[in-house]
Amino acid sequence: MKKEALLGIVLFGLLLTACSSSTETIPENNSLPAGTVSAQDNITVENPETATAPTACISGWKCISANIRAFQLDNCTITEKKTCTLGCSNNTCRTAVPCTIGFKCRNSFTRGYQSEDCTWALEKTCEFGCKNAECQNATVEDKAATTTTPEKPTPAPSPRLSMGEVTVVTVNGQEHNLSLYFLEESRAKIAVDGLRSDWLLEGQNFTFSNGVKIKVTGILFQGFAGGTRAVEYSID
Repeated sequence: MKKEALLGIVLFGLLLTACSSSTETIPENNSLPAGTVSAQDNITVENPETATAPTACISGWKCISANIRAFQLDNCTITEKKTCTLGCSNNTCRTAVPCTIGFKCRNSFTRGYQSEDCTWALEKTCEFGCKNAECQNATVEDKAATTTTPEKPTPAPSPRLSMGEVTVVTVNGQEHNLSLYFLEESRAKIAVDGLRSDWLLEGQNFTFSNGVKIKVTGILFQGFAGGTRAVEYSID
């Protein structure tokens, strides 16, 4: 009987010991060896202040002024500048358009045939005006008043001066070298004996210090390769 009681006490003690071991809390390991990174510490969060900034510029050709086209890199650096003779628009250089061929009114009193290179031929003076590419007819009163008036002779075509050409003209018995110094779509600069004029539009004139007076009667300018580039002029 004593043996059985002693055995029961031993078994009860072992049971209490087992229960106590299973309920122990595992301590947190706060002392990892040097150089060891925990899974939680290995998670990185990107700092928005140090994130790569988006590209400031889009690379490509751009108009940087009214007459300059350049290539802009994505870091906003400007390279490969190009001068646009006819101006820069919508990031491209404007190009000249060939003239439409056919009879036209060159001015209010002149009718002529214009070629694709913008030159004129078969010009005719319209005494009563030119409209819609046709010379206007005289009214009955005008016909009665002009029956005895002799017909005006057709004016001789104006001389033409092209880029790179030097022409010798005689004024008051003295010869002068005439050349086209600079030409744009609607204006030109002319040189006489090395003296340069101001910018001249069609119909304007300029008097040089040597006494030569020149008038620009027409400007022919085509921006494409091989296009006509010249002025028509008269000397007073």
